[in-house]
Amino acid sequence: MSTIETQNFKDLATSKSIDAAYVTDGTAKAWAHIDQTSTGHPAADSFNLSSTVDVGNGQTTVNFTNDFSNASYAASLVTDGGITAPTTRITNFAVGSLLLVCYNASNSATDCDNTCFSSNGDLA
Repeated sequence: MSTIETQNFKDLATSKSIDAAYVTDGTAKAWAHIDQTSTGHPAADSFNLSSTVDVGNGQTTVNFTNDFSNASYAASLVTDGGITAPTTRITNFAVGSLLLVCYNASNSATDCDNTCFSSNGDLA
C-alpha cells in the first residue's frame, strides 16, 4: 500500500488551506446504519464495524474492526425509530465496542429501524 504524507491541503481555486490533522482527526472512525427490527440487528451499511449483536429489546452492541486507542472517544446516535417520539442512548464505551439503546415514548427499550451512529476519536 502506498502512503501519502502531507502537512496541509490547499484548495487550488480559493488558495484556502487546512492542516492535515483537521482532516485525519475530524473524520468519523466508525459509523453504521442499523435496523434493530431485523433479526440480529444487521447493518445496512457501515465503516469499521466487524459485527452487531442483538442483546435485548432496543439494544445493539456494535463491535469495531479496528479498536479506538481508549474508551473516551465521542459518539452520536440518532433514529427515526419507526415509533412515536423515540429517544436514544449510547453506553458501555469500550475500545472495541459500544452499546446503542433506543427507547419509545414510555421510556421502554424498543427495537427501532433506521438507527444510525458515528464515532470520532483516535484509533489504536
